[in-house]
Amino acid sequence: MSDNNDTTTRVRDEDSSWKHKTKQTILMIVTGAFCVSMIEYTITQNKIDLSAAAPITSTGQLLPVLLGVLTIGAIVVKVFWE
Repeated sequence: MSDNNDTTTRVRDEDSSWKHKTKQTILMIVTGAFCVSMIEYTITQNKIDLSAAAPITSTGQLLPVLLGVLTIGAIVVKVFWE
């Protein structure tokens, strides 16, 4: 009887973990999409120059820098918290 309870508990824990990770992934995707859309909106409203001739230090490089930082942050969180 004890083995059956242990198996049931383990299956429930694995199912709960999978649901939690799925919810977390969906939240990360929605949050990332929201951040990108708000950055794009800010760039559009402020008429920021995104031409290829713009130097690396221009505000046109804001989106790639933020995406890089957020991606590195997400990787660090996944590595150390899982």
